[in-house]
Amino acid sequence: MNPRRLLIHFGALVALAGCSEEQGHGHAHDGSTHAPHHAFERTTEAVTSWGERSQLFVEFPALVVDEDSPFVAYLTALEGHAAIGTGVVTVELSGGGAPVESFTVDAPTTEGIFRPVIRPEHAGQRTVTLRIDSITFSEVHEVGGFEVFEDLAGASAPGGGYGAMGGGITYRIAQQWRVPFRVERAASRSMRPNVPAFARLEQSSEGSEAAGAKGAGEDAAGMKVASRLILNVEVPEAYVGRIRDVSGAWFHVDGPRHAVDVPREALISIGPRVDARTRTLPVRFRVDDTRRSLFAGMMAQAHLILDAPREPTAVPVSAVIDDAGTDVVYVQTGAESFERRVVRLGVRDGDHVEVTQGVAPDEWVVAEGGYGVKIASASTESMGHGHAH
Repeated sequence: MNPRRLLIHFGALVALAGCSEEQGHGHAHDGSTHAPHHAFERTTEAVTSWGERSQLFVEFPALVVDEDSPFVAYLTALEGHAAIGTGVVTVELSGGGAPVESFTVDAPTTEGIFRPVIRPEHAGQRTVTLRIDSITFSEVHEVGGFEVFEDLAGASAPGGGYGAMGGGITYRIAQQWRVPFRVERAASRSMRPNVPAFARLEQSSEGSEAAGAKGAGEDAAGMKVASRLILNVEVPEAYVGRIRDVSGAWFHVDGPRHAVDVPREALISIGPRVDARTRTLPVRFRVDDTRRSLFAGMMAQAHLILDAPREPTAVPVSAVIDDAGTDVVYVQTGAESFERRVVRLGVRDGDHVEVTQGVAPDEWVVAEGGYGVKIASASTESMGHGHAH
């Protein structure tokens, strides 16, 4: 696996073991031990890697033969965006014509934070990987290629402190873990062009008879059955000429972010004439409410699918924020860094919407919790950058 990663080399340099919370670098890594301060201050590396199941953010000082390099690895399960609380982390150094070196910790020191200590024996260019083996999955993150130096002098440079981490919005991992938060990769997705229409859910006579015969939504064995409803769509007169091409529909009743898909096979009837008063044509679909969360009388925003699907870049509808009339998404450029992007939207299909401008494929967007990032953007400039160890 080769997940896309962001590698940040700080312009100013600091010894990971030598800095303190009083320097105001953000994260305080409770429980860590501090090695003796050296005259040389090593470069600090920071890497973000996105896998299929997890996200890694790791910091560590430049690697030096026979010197400890404490890694601080923040591991987040992408499903639920939660800190990974249990598991084994193994860091490997490979390549460069030298034997593979492995370093393992059996548990996090704090939920989501693992601290393996790397002490290389071989100098040269090495490939660093980090493997997480949790209860539910295993995944390898390719941290990147790094030089293992012969001595501290080679791994060091004048100056101290993290310095500026570059532009963008800072939103800490610890904050993300405490609130509903989720990121999703922008990707090519099958999107079905559609036309909007108002609709209403009605009780099906078939559903009413079944409910009366079997009781409140249960069959003879006492098992729950789907509630049968009718979606009555009022198609605007302007689209009536294309109504024979309808290949399905989708609708939402509880806000724009939870869509219900209706297949072509659920089409019951197309009205014989346009209503003279509303200038709409009724189109009826059967809806089987297996979750029993829909009720007759509900108003719905429906979308009739009329064209063949295409595959543009799409993001979750929930990622789009109305910022004073402008459509905006927040792109995660690193585990704790984000960019505000103005986007141009295209076709919406269910819970996703086409983005024609502002986001590229494979970029990670904030699908839930974007308003928290927006609030953080107002205070980013006044916050210290970097991390306290």
